[in-house]
Amino acid sequence: MNNKKQIVNNNFLADRIEKEQSQLSNEFKLLITLIGPAFNEHTTQSLDTFTKQQLNWNEFIRLINRHRVAPLVWRGLNRHSDFKIPLSIQEKIDQQVSINKKKALLQSNELIKLCRLLNDNGIEPVSLKGPILAKQVYGDIGMRHAGDLDIFIKPAELTKAKTTLLNYGYQLNSKYLSISEKDERLFMKLRNHYQLSHNNSTINIELHWRLLFSDSLNSCLNLAAPETRTIDFFNQTTNILEPEINCIYLVLHGTRHAWFRLKWLCDIAELRYRNPDLLETVYNRYSRSLKLVRPFVQLDWLLQTYFSISLPFIPRVRSKSTQKMILYSSAQIHGKTIPPFSDLAKITREIRYNLLIIKDLRYKIYFLLTKLIVAGDEWKASQMPGWNVKLFRLIYSISRWIVNRRMVKEKSKKL
Repeated sequence: MNNKKQIVNNNFLADRIEKEQSQLSNEFKLLITLIGPAFNEHTTQSLDTFTKQQLNWNEFIRLINRHRVAPLVWRGLNRHSDFKIPLSIQEKIDQQVSINKKKALLQSNELIKLCRLLNDNGIEPVSLKGPILAKQVYGDIGMRHAGDLDIFIKPAELTKAKTTLLNYGYQLNSKYLSISEKDERLFMKLRNHYQLSHNNSTINIELHWRLLFSDSLNSCLNLAAPETRTIDFFNQTTNILEPEINCIYLVLHGTRHAWFRLKWLCDIAELRYRNPDLLETVYNRYSRSLKLVRPFVQLDWLLQTYFSISLPFIPRVRSKSTQKMILYSSAQIHGKTIPPFSDLAKITREIRYNLLIIKDLRYKIYFLLTKLIVAGDEWKASQMPGWNVKLFRLIYSISRWIVNRRMVKEKSKKL
């Protein structure tokens, strides 16, 4: 019976990859050919096929913007200079890359200032993703889309860090202004970051006090105080995550968002290309003990489908839950609408997907609380009914009791 199940699931993987690749538009195929990490004769031969095809260049630009990969498309075109695209399209890409590089430089400068500011106030910030990741993975701060600046601080330093940034001129996103000090502890259990912006800058900050979306995962990985190391970034000593912790963070961040932007998958593909052993080390260290097999199986399928990169250390048996995750992420990558959704059916599918990611009861309860009790990001502490808070505290207490009982039982079995 098990052998039959394994054959069925293996066939699902192969058939799904073949079906997915056959349904890709020519514009999407060109996109993934250009943004992939490999630089070889096979890529050149693949590009030759597009010279004979009629392409919708407006759709190509839409896909670039949708997945935020203009710098990687520009890199691919420079690698394969014999492949020509319309001059007007090339100029649009060049313009986007130029704007992105300027923003990446501004981000780098602001990151250095913020690290100094927080350090001077006794706070140890850790840079997440952003220009440092771009420099490490691609060798150039401008080769990754410059979005928000993500900074991690210890939960105990949150109030101090937030006050320091507010005094520096940053402002909290309006949706957080109604949170009182009394309710902030409750908010911290349900969320993992604040969003801040500066009046005199286009740079936005996400101030994280928890790396991952699941409090139970953060506890198991000991990520309340994650392992870090210092690097020199433009003559400023900066803290970043250790490579293995950073890798698991990037994988689970992409999984949480169903990889709906290819730029996240490109980061992992580039890591795999530059450091072939890192993903395997992370998988062997964390996946089974923390029930993280499903995210890695999904990642394996995505890398094979879009970049022909295989992760041979991933088990080939696919559960129905993993198949559903793969189908959902595929739909999100090609979808024209992106989260947050307003359509009830799409919200329901998103909730179902997130409940499948990890086989952990406490994670599932936390996720449902954030979606159903607080109603997403529309946090209004002053307007939130009293029963809502009481219900959260009751369910939170019950979940802690369930998890603690399971831990006691597991320890007693080992003894």
